[in-house]
Order: sequence, then structure tokens, then C-alpha cells
Amino acid sequence: LRELRPQNVFGHLEKVHSLTAQGRMFEARERLKELDNTFPENPVIISQLAEVSISLYEGEEALKLIERLQGKFPGRR
Repeated sequence: LRELRPQNVFGHLEKVHSLTAQGRMFEARERLKELDNTFPENPVIISQLAEVSISLYEGEEALKLIERLQGKFPGRR
């Protein structure tokens, strides 16, 4: 997991997970966008944003986020 998180963001995701568990996806997305600004290009946050976008049926947004993930995982394209 260390290779996947250039900065430790997991503690910051607690609120996001709480919001998604409550079905408050729009609020979760806003919190993730704030985290994306704080930890730019962090693959953990980008993948969480993509997942929330898919849950909100925002396919184009999810695709853009998935494209941002390319090359961020060791040994993968």
C-alpha cells in the first residue's frame, strides 16, 4: 500500500466513508474534491472520486478521473 499513497491520506478519508455509508454521496464527493486539492494527484483520492462519480451515474466525470490514474500504479499502464 505504501506505493499507492505518496502521502498518508487514509485518516482524512474517515469522513468520506461515513458520508458514503449514510448515502450522502454528493457531500462525499465535495469532501473528496477538497482532499484532491490538498493532496493533488494522490491515486487513493482519485480512485475514491471515480467510485463516487460512478455511484452518482456521472460516467464522463468518472472516465476523466480514471484517465488521471493512468501510470500512477507501479508496474501498470
